[in-house]
Amino acid sequence: MARQLITVEGVDRSFGPVDVLQDVNLVVNHGERIGIVGHNGAGKTTLLNTVSDQKQDVGDIEFAPGLRIAYLTQIRDLESDRTIEEELSRKGRQFQELEEEIAAIEAQMVDPAFY
Repeated sequence: MARQLITVEGVDRSFGPVDVLQDVNLVVNHGERIGIVGHNGAGKTTLLNTVSDQKQDVGDIEFAPGLRIAYLTQIRDLESDRTIEEELSRKGRQFQELEEEIAAIEAQMVDPAFY
């Protein structure tokens, strides 16, 4: 049986009188990849923000123990003195740092001396 990394059950999210997410259910298992597709205003970003911040109005969001959630948000403000390539490179460095941290943890996991 696949290990569940993210479980979302019956999640609702509203902004004032507007219901953006209603009764959302989602399971992401280890090794799976997902895509979130929809028209503008459908709630894709709200779903990502709600899951990553665990700020739902109703419902449950659970992560597997030790799971860290990170995603690159939509770029709202670009520095006027930077090119798009420079901005993306800057964000890429943050992901590179995460990859290096993951590699260090993986190295510890396979090192018998660590245990």
